[in-house]
Amino acid sequence: MTEATAANLQRGKANEGKGPSGTDVGSNTHEGATPLITTDGPKGVITLNRPEVRNRICPEDIEAITGALKAFEEDPNVRVVILTGRGKVFSAGFNLNVFFEAMQAAPNGTAADADVNFFGDFTDAIEKCRLPTILAANGPVYGGGTDVALACDFRFAVEGVEAFLPASRLGIHFYDRGLERFISRIGISAAKRMCLTSEKFTADELLRCGFFDAVMPEEAMWARVHQLADVLALQAPLAVEGMKRAMNEIVYGELDKEKTAAAFRQCINSNDFREGVTAWFEKRKPRFQGR
Repeated sequence: MTEATAANLQRGKANEGKGPSGTDVGSNTHEGATPLITTDGPKGVITLNRPEVRNRICPEDIEAITGALKAFEEDPNVRVVILTGRGKVFSAGFNLNVFFEAMQAAPNGTAADADVNFFGDFTDAIEKCRLPTILAANGPVYGGGTDVALACDFRFAVEGVEAFLPASRLGIHFYDRGLERFISRIGISAAKRMCLTSEKFTADELLRCGFFDAVMPEEAMWARVHQLADVLALQAPLAVEGMKRAMNEIVYGELDKEKTAAAFRQCINSNDFREGVTAWFEKRKPRFQGR
């Protein structure tokens, strides 16, 4: 974890039922600042923090977010992660200036030698986070921000949200895992339309294809996000982690049956299983410890 991420983890808390607030922290390069990393009880909150440039994602943001995810995973008090943004746009995707600068610096004037896989590695890290993740889209979702959104387990947005991926318009071949994620989340027809036409999807279209679970007024969205986060935080951590991993593997045809069987045995032999069964018969809420 970077020093900036560690410092961010000590900053304020997101207010219950409201969007997170806080002061700018971290690097101020590429305009704006690195994400706000906060905690609210069992909830870890990551807030994109470059509203002046529609929360476009820079390399230092990727480092801060992946560091925060690891820190949240290692914190036994954090059970769920919420991802959102400041301002009127959730994210404009990756900062294309990075590619432009690489093209200018390259002898042949192309970005072919640039590391183009790191953004896919970043969205994979969100999807593979051991904790359940909730997207609270505070506004439109553009470019690589669409894959960041789809990497989250649950996805909510404010009214008036829209999304588009201009990869074909820019001449970009989207990375393979991103394409798989699009198809698995919104289906082949919607994925082809979004990836091949660069057309803008309306809120209704995003709901119909499953891009979002719900679209609602901001206050109602935050109430729903926190309600779901509270529910997830009460579940048995080992069971949630194991089932999330297995379901993600099933989607890509990569189920590790031995690992899944081992996770099943771990849960059955855990203190949490005994607590869950005992609480069921005693008609009370279980108190899970993640072991």
